Amino acid sequence: MPALRSVLEPFAVAALSSAVVLACGGAGPTAALPPGPTGGYLALSVGFHHGCGIRADATYCWGMNVAGELGDGMERTSLRPVRVAGDTPLEEIRLGPVHSCGRTAGGNAFCWGAGDRGALGNGDTADRAIPTPVSSSASFRAIRAGGGYTCALDAEGAAWCWGANPLGQLGDGTREDRHLPVRVDAPAGLVAIATGAGHACAVDAGGGAHCWGGNGQGQLGDGTTETRLSSVLVEGLGGFVAIAAGTSHTCALAGDGSVWCWGENVAGQLGDGQPGPGPHIRSVVPVRAQVPVPLVQIESGAGHTCGLAATGAAYCWGWNVDGQIGDGELGDRATPARVQTPERFVRIAAGAASACGIRSDGRAFCWGRNEDGELGNGDRIHHTFPWPVSEP
Repeated sequence: MPALRSVLEPFAVAALSSAVVLACGGAGPTAALPPGPTGGYLALSVGFHHGCGIRADATYCWGMNVAGELGDGMERTSLRPVRVAGDTPLEEIRLGPVHSCGRTAGGNAFCWGAGDRGALGNGDTADRAIPTPVSSSASFRAIRAGGGYTCALDAEGAAWCWGANPLGQLGDGTREDRHLPVRVDAPAGLVAIATGAGHACAVDAGGGAHCWGGNGQGQLGDGTTETRLSSVLVEGLGGFVAIAAGTSHTCALAGDGSVWCWGENVAGQLGDGQPGPGPHIRSVVPVRAQVPVPLVQIESGAGHTCGLAATGAAYCWGWNVDGQIGDGELGDRATPARVQTPERFVRIAAGAASACGIRSDGRAFCWGRNEDGELGNGDRIHHTFPWPVSEP
């Protein structure tokens, strides 16, 4: 297992968590997020090589399982959903490259999978193949798993992070790994949070965006490419209600349904129609993505972002080497492309090189890379259109 872990390590920085809810509070967008699914998959998240979904009876995971990230007590890849051990009902789930974290309605957090550098938040660095409680007295209302680290918001709107910290992604003013949650040096009253590969961002109750960590491509949006060990304010704009972080880019959803992105743009991640190379290879301040309709939810993968419209249509843009844009083609997209499906979604999720949507009845569909079964449909074929996730 250590040998395989070392093979995956170079890619860990390209794995992110995907979100299913819009935000934890604050002003809502002009077009409201639709009600959640009534059955089936109630929430879904995709990581780098695995996926997980919450159902009424239990949580299920599928895909690669080198460190116990499927949570079934094994380290065996599964192309179809397997039940996560234990009877703890989760309300939210988020995936990193080789670890998974979830949150109960009561605010308790659990993580499992690779414990490297403290990503599980339980005080040590051992792998855990079943859900393990995060050691914290805080009551969490949101949780996100990044590239070897994890962040969460507590009930008062304070941000906490734990795990790997070489770029300051824990936001505590240091580069020291933390095996237990530490409070981020950021404003209070935060309502939404996002974790990328080596940076994190949050939105405050007034709609301002704050970011910290690695900034080599301007993904912190403060007008520089300087790494920040504590949070800095994103330049120029406010009025945000949700935020999503990729490997080296960030996007935020404004209350009017518009989307603003900053950071790396080599694959069209910013969605403004001007991909790199050249002068548009990055933007260190927000630029407006050319989304044709107002959106109610956004989620970022490693180098792509997807958004959901109130009508249930999904749009994606950016990196598209494995079909993660969902329009039936390969090749990067510098402007948002509509996902080609008759399905209407009420929630979306984005993984490193994949994406998913959930219908109102809880039927889930995923598209993009599937070499390790991360789409959960029983095969290893990449799909450039949405494909049904297997029922447990």
